[in-house]
Order: sequence, then structure tokens, then C-alpha cells
Amino acid sequence: MKRLLRKLFRLTTRTLLKLFSKDVLVFMFFLLLSSLFWLMQQWDDEMTNEVTVPVALTELPDNVHILTPMPTHVRVTVRDIGPSFLRYWWSGIDTMPISFRDYYEDSRGRLNISPSDLRRRLQEHLGQSKVVSFAPDSLVATYNHGEHKHVPVRLRGRHSAASGYQILSARIVPDSVNVYAFASVLDTLKAVWTLPTDTAGLKHSLENFPVTLQRIRGTVMEPARVGLNIEVDAMVDASRQIPIVATNFPAGRVLRTFPSVVTVNYSISSRREEAVRTEDFVLVVTYEDILRLQDQGVTRLPLQLRRTPLGAQNVRITPREVDFLIESLDDTDE
Repeated sequence: MKRLLRKLFRLTTRTLLKLFSKDVLVFMFFLLLSSLFWLMQQWDDEMTNEVTVPVALTELPDNVHILTPMPTHVRVTVRDIGPSFLRYWWSGIDTMPISFRDYYEDSRGRLNISPSDLRRRLQEHLGQSKVVSFAPDSLVATYNHGEHKHVPVRLRGRHSAASGYQILSARIVPDSVNVYAFASVLDTLKAVWTLPTDTAGLKHSLENFPVTLQRIRGTVMEPARVGLNIEVDAMVDASRQIPIVATNFPAGRVLRTFPSVVTVNYSISSRREEAVRTEDFVLVVTYEDILRLQDQGVTRLPLQLRRTPLGAQNVRITPREVDFLIESLDDTDE
């Protein structure tokens, strides 16, 4: 094993010496020298390149809300010598400020910087570099003076709990936001929606889960993000003894069922089970139901719950059918 490693080391050493022989090193030296010489020749020649100029709106009054912001950067093709481009690459380009007071149109709610004004501003900002072209060719923004509407937030998405768990509630906090826009937009706006947010397999409650609101062009929403609260609880199995209630029976007639009380088994969250009452289950049989069953020749009464507590799942009645008879109280008195 040691002999094999020594042999491999000697082979690697010889290969590296061949690669970095005297002739190779001399060739690389002259290649680097020629590259530097070519770069120095080109250094003072004019060249054309694209740079990015950041822009920012300044001197914005407190009561002004920008509805449609202008671009934050302008791509500018400039002609200049090499040192200028090296400076741009090394130090970057300062942000070009644009004063709101210089360009606003109060009657239209627009701020517009024309192509000629933008070219002049870019040329002043870049100094000796000659501006050849730029994009976008103008800067436009819209604004208002605080006109807004308070509207509710609607949740969009699907939310489900893991097996054995139940979602008790899903709430947006805050449940309404201020929307700033032109009056023509505010007049028709009834609500705003969240971006689709899906959650599945929840075992724990969510609190202030960040949700972004769906953007509407030409509007600003405050806040632009809301919190989603989802309350999740573990399921428990429970049961209740529920009486069978007869309704709409004529005077002197009464329904007798065997048994008169049935067992209802169900699953529900542990928190909701604490508030469940027997009265929350309604098992009603009407006189019309009985007559219809008798016309059909049915001898046993099928049972069906008319009402169950909120959140009760997998509800089962035992037994599902009972024996019955209609007893006349007049016959009993005799």
C-alpha cells in the first residue's frame, strides 16, 4: 500500500512539473502582458454600455398617497471612456431625486416626467457621460390627497385539519382595511380579497399567519398584509341519550316508541363538547311521517336527526329504527 502511494505521488509531481514548465510560464507571462497592453490602448477610447440609474420621489406632502408608483430604476445607455465605467462598476450610481413639487398635476392626480425632461435630468445626474438612450422613456405616477374607503377583507383559500383534529374558526386580523384610490374606483369597491392561501393537515392553531392582500391596480391598501388566525382543536368521541319527540299529532293521539330514548354517538372538538347540551340534538317525528310510513306498509320507524350541535361529525343513531304505535287516549280512558 505504501509503495502504491509513493508511486502515485511521484506521478502527480512529474505531471505538475510538465504543466508548469519554463516554456508554459513564459507563454502565460506574455499573454498577460499583451492583455494589459490591449486594455491600456482601449482605456481612453469611447465605448457604449448600459447602466442602471435608481430614482426616488422626494418632497412628498404628508396628505398625498401615491396610487400607481413610478419605476424605481431607469436603464440608460451611455457613451464614455473606460475609467467612467470602472467608476460606475466600483462605486455604483447615486440615486437621482425627483421632486414631487416640480411635476405634479393636481387637477388630474398625475405626476408626469416627459422624455425631454427625463433626458435632461439623466444627463445632469451622470455628468460627462453622454446619454444615448433610456428606458422607460418617461416616468408617470398617480396620486390622491387621502380619499379612501374602509372595506372588509375576504379570505380566499382552502384550510383543513389533520385527521383527528377540527378547525374551530378562521379569522382575518384586522378584518377591514383602508383603500386609497380615485373616487371612481372607491364607489364600486365593496371588499378586498387575500391572495389564495391554502393550509392542510393542521394540528396546531395559527396566530397572525401573514397573508398578502390581492393587489388592485390604481389603489393602495393600508395595511397591505393582514394576519390569519386559525383555531384548531383535537377531536373527541362522545355520546348522548336523546328522546324521540313527536309533533303535529292530533288531540287524543300520542306516539309510543320502543325504546323511547336512543343513543347518539358523535365526534367533536374537545372545546365544543364542553358546551354541548342534550337539547342541541333534535330528533323529531311528525304525524305526517307516521301516516306516510303506514301507507307504505312500514312497521318500524326510521330515525333521523333534524338538528345537531355545531362541529359534530360522524353522527350515528343507535338503534336507527324503533318499533312504534299510535295510542288513542280516548281508548285508554275507557
